[in-house]
Amino acid sequence: MSRRKNTILITLLAIAIAVAFFVIRYFTQTRMVPLSVKNISSLSLVDASKKKASGKSYAANTKAVRVWDGKTYTLSYVGSDGYATSSVSITPKTESVTIDPDYSDAKNSNLLAEAMPDIIAAIHGAAPTVDQYYTISRGNLMKHGAWYFTNLVYKGPSDDDSSDTLTTGLQKVGDEWKVALFPSIVFTTSANQGVSKDFIEAANNYRFTTVTPTAESYY
Repeated sequence: MSRRKNTILITLLAIAIAVAFFVIRYFTQTRMVPLSVKNISSLSLVDASKKKASGKSYAANTKAVRVWDGKTYTLSYVGSDGYATSSVSITPKTESVTIDPDYSDAKNSNLLAEAMPDIIAAIHGAAPTVDQYYTISRGNLMKHGAWYFTNLVYKGPSDDDSSDTLTTGLQKVGDEWKVALFPSIVFTTSANQGVSKDFIEAANNYRFTTVTPTAESYY
């Protein structure tokens, strides 16, 4: 066998070994993360350790993505018309991912404009004297228009000991808005039995992530 043929065979063997090594490594050091998605138009997966890396695109009906063990990824999604665009993290401990985006800011804004009269009426029903000392801020809708949180900004005497901004949470039951969390500065499960933990956590998060809001009266 000529030296040239030997060189070709050795090169081909080296390539075959390298490919086999990569294939074995790929399937032994990666895993599939199941996805459950709705109301999105596309997905993109990016290795979080590579800041400038371009994401790998996936169709909206993708059922799982393959990731390398020990790595953290950012799974970005584009919401369908009327739904929010955001992202979730896939860590080494993530077993599955569920994506069900809330409504977009634009859709929530339109829904809130329609709902505000009923929401204000519900707040007045639970706290009839609220107008004397507080201005009801616009607030935000969540959970596909079923949850509402807002801050009550104090407008009474500046030397009043009760001048804290309060927060309240309402839930839509059928076609009716009901106050689920009476205005307060913090909410606990023990003081609000019968209210879901998720709702209470969302209320506290809303309060602590909204710096003094722009008071906007609706009454």
